[in-house]
Amino acid sequence: MGHRVGKDGCGETVPAYTVDRLGELFKQRKFEIIKMDIEGAEQEVVMSENSLLKKADHVIIEIHNDRIDEQPIIDRLATIFPKAIKVKQRKSTKPIYIFSAYSF
Repeated sequence: MGHRVGKDGCGETVPAYTVDRLGELFKQRKFEIIKMDIEGAEQEVVMSENSLLKKADHVIIEIHNDRIDEQPIIDRLATIFPKAIKVKQRKSTKPIYIFSAYSF
C-alpha cells in the first residue's frame, strides 16, 4: 500500500502502514516521539486499541477540529500520558497538543 503526494499527480510513492502494522513491525522498540498529522483520522487512530502509542515517551498531534471532536482524543491520550500541553500562538486554527510520559 502506498500514497502519492505532489503537484499535478506527480510525486514519490511511499509505503503506508496502519498503526497496528507499525506496532507489529516495531514490536520490541521504544520511541521517544511519535508525531501525528493525519488529516482528520486522529480519532480513529487514537481510539483504536493499539500498543504503539504506549511505546512512546511523547506524542505530538495536530487535531483537525474542523472535522472531528478533539475532546475524546485528548481524553484517550490522557489515559496514557500524564502530562499534556496545548501549543499556543499558532497561525493555524488546528490545535497541536504535546502529550508526555514526563514532566515538562
